This record gives sequence, structure tokens and C-alpha cells, in this order.
Amino acid sequence: MRKLSTIVLALTSLSALALVGCAGTATGQAGSASAPMTMAEYEAKMSNIESRAMTMGKDMNTKMADSMKGANPMDPAAMKAAMPKMAPIAKQFREGLGKLVDEMKAINPPAELKEFHKLQGKQADSEMKDVDGMVAAMEKGDMTALSKMGMDSAARQAKQQEEIDAALKKAGFDPAKYHTDKKFVKLTK
Repeated sequence: MRKLSTIVLALTSLSALALVGCAGTATGQAGSASAPMTMAEYEAKMSNIESRAMTMGKDMNTKMADSMKGANPMDPAAMKAAMPKMAPIAKQFREGLGKLVDEMKAINPPAELKEFHKLQGKQADSEMKDVDGMVAAMEKGDMTALSKMGMDSAARQAKQQEEIDAALKKAGFDPAKYHTDKKFVKLTK
């Protein structure tokens, strides 16, 4: 159960991180006809989207825990049998998350955050593919593939986060403050 719970948590975290500021990919930005948002507008919009994503994640966790009731976490066969029950829940979560990502892709970020925004969009696209792979593994009841995807995704996510943090720092903002407060705080010299 611990391994499966860790994977479910990773799926939720992965998806939430896809929304923490991935306000769009290069295509989403290019298609935007609106003027760039102010910093305050961008923070508020991203905070709202992230809050909705976190609520969706909590709901998914509750539904997945309910779907696993009665399964012996120490019995691989029971865990394999529980995974296909979890797949529709993860798929529903993925669909809702996709709508939030699309909403974010319509955002035109402040000029100083264009690179940050673009890298967040690339991370979101990568993470959405990971979620799709995790859903496919759940549908097949393939615990090994699901576990590997979770680990590979976490490693990829960490590398991408380093690039995103570097872009934020280059733009003059404190990555640590953004992670803790979800605010774009200028770096002090």
C-alpha cells in the first residue's frame, strides 16, 4: 500500500506542479491576442488555477483511497486488481487538469516572466504525458510500469524545475519565495 500510496501522491503532486505556473506553451502565447497581464493579475490568476487543481487532487486522492478499500496492501495480486479501478478516477482527474492547463495557456504573462512561463508550459506538457502513461499503466494493472513512470517523472520534474528556477532568478525574482508564498518577489542584492 505504501508503494501504491506513494505513486498516487506522486500523480497528484505531478499534476499540481503542472499547474503551479505553467501558464502556457509557446503556442498558447503566440495565439494570445490579449495584452500581457500585470504581475498582480498573473499571481492572482495562477493562484486561482492552482487552488482549483489542488482541490481536484484532494478529491482524486479520496476517490482512489475509497476504490482501494478492502485490498490487502501486502498482496501484489490485490494491488494489481485495484489499479484498474483507480484508472477511471485518474483519467477523470487528467481531463479536469487538461482544462485548467488549457485555461492557463490562454494567459499572456508579464513580459519579464515570458521565459519562466514558457518553461513552465513545457514542464506541464511533459507532466500531462506522464499522467497519461500512468493512467495506461493503471488500466493494465502494471504496478512495475506505474512505479517506473513515477520515478522517471520525478527525476525529469526535478531537472525541469531547476531550469524554471534559473529562469525566474534570471528575471530577477526569488524562486524560494515563489515556491513558498506563490508570490513573485524581487531578489535583493
